[in-house]
Amino acid sequence: MDSRLKLAVMSAALALPTMAGAQAMNTAPKVLLVAREVVKPGKDLAHTKSETAWSRAYEAAKYTGGYIAMTAMTGPNEVWFMTAFNSLADMQKANEANEASAAVTATNDRYMPPESDFLQDSRSMILTLREDLSYSTGRPVSELRFMSVTRTLVRPGHLPEFVEARAAVKAAHEKAKLPDGFAIYQAVDGMPGGTFYLFAGRKSLAELDDAAKIHTDPAYVAALGPDWTKRNAALVQGYQNSSETDLFALNPAMSIVAKEWIAADSYWKPKAPPKKAP
Repeated sequence: MDSRLKLAVMSAALALPTMAGAQAMNTAPKVLLVAREVVKPGKDLAHTKSETAWSRAYEAAKYTGGYIAMTAMTGPNEVWFMTAFNSLADMQKANEANEASAAVTATNDRYMPPESDFLQDSRSMILTLREDLSYSTGRPVSELRFMSVTRTLVRPGHLPEFVEARAAVKAAHEKAKLPDGFAIYQAVDGMPGGTFYLFAGRKSLAELDDAAKIHTDPAYVAALGPDWTKRNAALVQGYQNSSETDLFALNPAMSIVAKEWIAADSYWKPKAPPKKAP
């Protein structure tokens, strides 16, 4: 994929919902670069095999940085490759370092052509963190196995309603001291204006049950206020063009992560490409 050259990351193991590196950080990254690939029906195994081999070849080529891959469990048959940066300037530096590497270029020349056989669509997006709307984003991604992603498209001219609704949710989480966290990002490139993504990492699918329970906690409901249901419905009706939530599973085989992650948890140990199905 063309965007693979862009998937370089600073050398820091970032927190929810971020990528690979050496030292844990307590805040989500300012910038996320996301490459979305829609896999053709029947091409999942071949695509996974190619991407796994591609990632291992990058490591051998001394690729600058790393990335986390995740595969869709619901919704379109997509694979996302996510990379974190402190700024767009950092992203440019990483891109230039990989573009200047003959070994990385040779790796791309080898693995990029077959992508047309595996994919029916692909897209790159640049997302920036909305710290004012995010809550408790310090959970290390190395602990996670799944990611819930909610995409919301806000109607033109109705951003204030969206911000008001999400700010109220954040404030209620803070007041009730809920244990779950989420990071909200705004698309600045690669998607229509007014597109937002909410990332919520999960260590297990059982946490989805827990999330449903804690949001009915009396302290949280009280923090939202007695008229919240009616007020929120009015806000959503005003700002929401569309919204959808999908569940992803993190994929270590197609990722490049820090050695520290692998040493601490065998889950992240690189695996050989899958064998061809009989």
